[in-house]
Amino acid sequence: MKTGAKEVKPFEILLVEDNPADASLMRRTLESSRWPIRLKVAPDGEEALAYLRRAETLSKTPYPDFILLDLGLPKKSGWEVLSSIKEDSGLRKIPVLILTGSRNGHDLLKARFSFADDYLLKPLDFSHLGALVNYLEETWLKKNRSDIPPAR
Repeated sequence: MKTGAKEVKPFEILLVEDNPADASLMRRTLESSRWPIRLKVAPDGEEALAYLRRAETLSKTPYPDFILLDLGLPKKSGWEVLSSIKEDSGLRKIPVLILTGSRNGHDLLKARFSFADDYLLKPLDFSHLGALVNYLEETWLKKNRSDIPPAR
């Protein structure tokens, strides 16, 4: 995508989500972003970690700019994935944003103590999807990349 004279490379996002409907909704939601996004979806914790480790060893597989991680996953839970990422010196620099339906305060505290970079609630309805995209753009896309031109 070109903005002005500067080319902006797509943002790489890894969505770790086992519910196909939620993954599809998130894909459509992120497509409405004003920034180019390349979304990879991993349906379980094992596949997410395999993808990240492949990025570590293959230069053509880019690291994601951030990870959207559901907590209730098959094979390896979101907590196990988060722990594996934060314990790996090559992966811990990738921001991990918990994206969950859990409104349990214990999960929020556990996420903070587990070094999650953010804790986001899955939108309950369509009106909240736009707010989620705006938040991701301002907090995790625009702010964390040097190739984004300043707003006009």
